[in-house]
Amino acid sequence: MSMSRDSAIQAKLARMPANFRRNYREAMTGKSRAAAMDAYCWECLGWECPPADCTSPACPLYSFRPAGMPHSSPELTPEQREAVGKRLVQSRKHYNETQTGTTPGSANA
Repeated sequence: MSMSRDSAIQAKLARMPANFRRNYREAMTGKSRAAAMDAYCWECLGWECPPADCTSPACPLYSFRPAGMPHSSPELTPEQREAVGKRLVQSRKHYNETQTGTTPGSANA
């Protein structure tokens, strides 16, 4: 059973931190590419790091970050890189689970 677009949007809004919902709603109107990229980046970064802190130069949106942001990876200590990597893995895992409706160890997994 597939969700309607409106249902999917409402479900995603319910899962995200409240302070990101306005930007997401703007992005979903289709009138602001900047808002769409910003919403995508925030979600990818687990709602914790601003897009300026992105450490994924292989991302297709990396070069489209707002003007003034460096277009190279920020200088992070090995410990910071490890922490960011762990948060990214957790965020992607959570995202995948919420999109498929499965959790590790469930019958659908």
